[in-house]
Amino acid sequence: PHAPAHSWEALAAPCHINFCGAIATLTAALPAMVARGRGHLVGISSLSSYGALPASAPYCAPKAGLSMALECLRLDVAPRGVAVTTVYAGFIDTAMVAHRREAMPQLLSPEAAARRILDALPERPPRIDFPQPLAWAARAAARLPRALRDPVVRSLAGEHDRSRRG
Repeated sequence: PHAPAHSWEALAAPCHINFCGAIATLTAALPAMVARGRGHLVGISSLSSYGALPASAPYCAPKAGLSMALECLRLDVAPRGVAVTTVYAGFIDTAMVAHRREAMPQLLSPEAAARRILDALPERPPRIDFPQPLAWAARAAARLPRALRDPVVRSLAGEHDRSRRG
């Protein structure tokens, strides 16, 4: 049996992997970068960190936390010559999404996603988000009042909810 979606058991492992593991990995190199006065940290977050999605707390919550931690870290280390880039990725065709039955708009291959990241990194941007149409929609939806956003998100997730019941 699976743990309920909002139980500690359901949230703990994704939090440890998608937040704690990412931060531990990224900050391991930080002291050497700060000492040299240069470097570039790149953290992989998700477009889902821009806003809540039904039945997605175990994934969205740690990714949102990671995004905020990277933004804070960027402000802290930029004066010391270290850049921090947060990658807000859309759906990438990996084993993690292979079981999903709902639509995954603008699904990218891992190679295409890696190419988008690598092409943008020379500029050392604070943010890389892709694919663009989905990224624009996610950022716009995050700015909507909840009274407008929630019904749209629930409606878009409706097919997902029906597929879980059916």
